Amino acid sequence: MATGWFKTTSAATPEGLKQFQTLCTQSDLGELSKAEFNIKASKLAGVPIERVEAGIEAQLQVNESLVKYARNLINRGFTLACLSNGSHEWTTYAIEKYNLQPLFKEIVISSDLGIVKPDPRIYLHTLEVLKAEPSKCIFVDDRKDNTDAAEDLGIKSLIFTDTVSFKADLEKILSIS
Repeated sequence: MATGWFKTTSAATPEGLKQFQTLCTQSDLGELSKAEFNIKASKLAGVPIERVEAGIEAQLQVNESLVKYARNLINRGFTLACLSNGSHEWTTYAIEKYNLQPLFKEIVISSDLGIVKPDPRIYLHTLEVLKAEPSKCIFVDDRKDNTDAAEDLGIKSLIFTDTVSFKADLEKILSIS
C-alpha cells in the first residue's frame, strides 16, 4: 500500500524506490514507529509529513466482496486469522477503520514479532497461537515467496490475484478437504 503511494511521488526513481522499500521493511520489522517512518519517508519523497500520511491512507481500500465472503466462511464454521507484514500502527488502523476485527480469531503483525514473511518463524508462531496443525490451514497471500514458505511448512496455500478467482480456488480446496 505504501509503495503504491511512493511510486506517485517525484522521488520514485529506482534508487528512491529501493530506499523506500528499505524503510517499509524496517517498519514491518518494528524497527521504525509510524512517526519515524513518516519522517524518513517525508525526507526521501521531498514532501511534508502530512502528505505521506494522507497519501498512504488514500491507498487503503476494503474489498467489500471479499469481506462478505469472509463472513460467509465464518458462518460456515471456518476460522480466519490475519497474518500481516506491516507496522502495528498502520495495520491496526486499517483493521479498525473498516471494522474487520470481528473477522479474525487472531491478528498477527510482523512488527510485533520482529519477523516478516516469508520467514518460517512467523507462520509457526501463527499456528501456535491458533493451536492449529499446518495440514488443517490454508494460507492466502499475494506474493508467491510467502505462499511457498507456507507450503514448505505443510500449509496449503493460494496466491490471491483477484476475488473471483480466489473464491473459486478456495472452494475447490474446501470441497476436497
